Amino acid sequence: MDGVAAGGVLLAHITDTHVAPRGRRTAILKDRSVAILADLVDQVRARKVDCTLFGGDNVENQDDFEEEIDIFAAHAATTGRFVCIVGNHETESSESKSRFAERMVGHGMSSGRYCFSEAIGNVRVIGIDTTLVGSGDGYVSPETMAFLAREIGDAPEDHIVVLGHHLLHPAWEPYVLE
Repeated sequence: MDGVAAGGVLLAHITDTHVAPRGRRTAILKDRSVAILADLVDQVRARKVDCTLFGGDNVENQDDFEEEIDIFAAHAATTGRFVCIVGNHETESSESKSRFAERMVGHGMSSGRYCFSEAIGNVRVIGIDTTLVGSGDGYVSPETMAFLAREIGDAPEDHIVVLGHHLLHPAWEPYVLE
């Protein structure tokens, strides 16, 4: 019996996979990114997760962006239902951001639309775009905050999950990191 039928929802959150089929060995094992994603996906399937949430930086966007998207999409599809958002690696340019969203139609985003709100059983999953094209920094626009407030306010579900690549507010404020 799956989680939804049992009255609960089982979600998996996978973020920063940085799929790079020709990645080189670094501290974050880019040369193993595809194998690591495959292992994570196997674990998700074994647990019969109701929906997998991919939290951005799904691809590395360094060598062959199209191949990276193909590999990510193929693995993500084997999880069953999934949604995803963009991270700063998908948004190195407006073109790459748009191209990634086009490939993820039906999984949260669509062409030119990077925020979404979907019911998964008794959970409302709200995906927001926190990226700045061409920058690793995050930003939540007033329009995105208005979307988020409206979706939270209108949600009939018992639970709400907000999926964004960057924090809504810097956790270290008012301190300065030096």
